[in-house]
Amino acid sequence: MEEPQQPVREAATVERRSEPRSPACDPITVIVEEGNGNTQFAAYLVDQSQRGLCIRHQCKALPTGRRVRISLSGQDVDTEVVWSWSVGELVMSGLRRL
Repeated sequence: MEEPQQPVREAATVERRSEPRSPACDPITVIVEEGNGNTQFAAYLVDQSQRGLCIRHQCKALPTGRRVRISLSGQDVDTEVVWSWSVGELVMSGLRRL
């Protein structure tokens, strides 16, 4: 006897962002200040808003709460890591402007 199939439900997407985002694909430098000097690595700006940025990189050692400086088009921006997730070598991080 076959069991009745359950109807497929579409996942509800709730937008949690409070500001509009502007897409980007700009190369940036991320500067992590540490007690024994600075560490730098290359990344790409994915999008940005008035208060935040999303970057794509390969540094899995970038913890939530870490303050980093972003060098973008000759300007430095102080930020704090709010979230990160990774799949394989790809890491995405959300940064809050300070």
